[in-house]
Amino acid sequence: SIPPGEKSRYHAAAVVASNFPAVLLSIGERLLAATGVPEQVAGRALRPLFHAAAENLRGRTAADALTGPIVRGDVETVRRHLVSLAGDPDALGVYVALSRAAIPVALAAGADGGRLEEIEELLR
Repeated sequence: SIPPGEKSRYHAAAVVASNFPAVLLSIGERLLAATGVPEQVAGRALRPLFHAAAENLRGRTAADALTGPIVRGDVETVRRHLVSLAGDPDALGVYVALSRAAIPVALAAGADGGRLEEIEELLR
């Protein structure tokens, strides 16, 4: 049952969960191909990560399944990522937006709040 006036938000949630993972994989493939890795190889290299991430969510919360530099509080890796994406505004925008969204998830996972504040500052 969807509360009155919330159908659009419901649908947006469904789009985020069901459509955007394919878009994220596409961006990852494009970024990897930009390093010189052939497109077909980029897809084969990233798909196992994509499937493992989805599998990690089976029966677990987002906080329990989160991996990567945000939940580790790895400020330097985030800094290097931002520098490497500076020439690709679309990918940079996605990276920044999702990294910001990952911060409260990482906090719920028990990540170091001080390190996350440093990362948040980088993302501004």
